[in-house]
Amino acid sequence: MPQLSEHTSGKYTKLMYIGTSGTGKTGSLTSLVKAGYKLRILDLDNGVEVLKNFIMKECPEKISLVDYESCRDKYKAGPLGPVIKGSPKAYVEATKLMTKWSDESIPAEWGKDTIFVLDSLSSLGRAALAWATGMNPTARDGRQWYNTAQQSLETILALLTDEAFHANVIVISHVTLQEMPDSSVKGFASAIGKALGPNIPK
Repeated sequence: MPQLSEHTSGKYTKLMYIGTSGTGKTGSLTSLVKAGYKLRILDLDNGVEVLKNFIMKECPEKISLVDYESCRDKYKAGPLGPVIKGSPKAYVEATKLMTKWSDESIPAEWGKDTIFVLDSLSSLGRAALAWATGMNPTARDGRQWYNTAQQSLETILALLTDEAFHANVIVISHVTLQEMPDSSVKGFASAIGKALGPNIPK
């Protein structure tokens, strides 16, 4: 029988970092770089330039502590608005990088001096929906796409928060405000659809 003292997940910080757009979530990661942590950022928001500017201003000698991989689907103009150019690939590319980084290292083995940053869950949710839609484009009920995307995102969060994932984790997300049954308004991490947000804190 395992002893509580042997539980290892507490050795690593796993946190959700939420806030409205433009409040400086990505830029504030500079403080972690200044503290000497290595940041490996899975960038779906195309926002690492802001972090670069902060680091070059405050601790340019530590810029090498940060690397990133960008995963974004390419869009083109269509008669009904923007559509993905070709097949959606960002979600699949992102999930692969969570198991093996571009330098062949394993994120789950990065250790206590490294922080895996997902920037952001909101954009990963959009990519997941595009992936789910591309997998089953003829679905008669669009809720099938949302359900598939939501279940897949839950699996991703389970991977990152698992005891076997030996690295610190920061999942950045925007905020979705939802009215609760008692008429109060509560903010949840923005993922995809309304059903997943309240389940993420679990």
